[in-house]
Amino acid sequence: MYKIRIVLDSEEDIIRTVLVNDDINLEALHQTITKSFNFEGFEMASFYRTDNEWNEGEEIPSPASDILKRGISSPSFHSLSVL
Repeated sequence: MYKIRIVLDSEEDIIRTVLVNDDINLEALHQTITKSFNFEGFEMASFYRTDNEWNEGEEIPSPASDILKRGISSPSFHSLSVL
């Protein structure tokens, strides 16, 4: 199990801490994040690999990125860096 801290980058940071199973996939993680912020479920997300100093590396597209391809847009966005 992992404890993950999620920071919504807005005028004032909004922080959520969630517990997830160690076998969670990105789609389920995206849904967990969406629910923790009471989003509608149409938000874009980006996940990034990072080094030990949190320097952003390769982007790992989430399943929600397909939403834009279908023409649905939303102003909400979140990202998560993973080691």
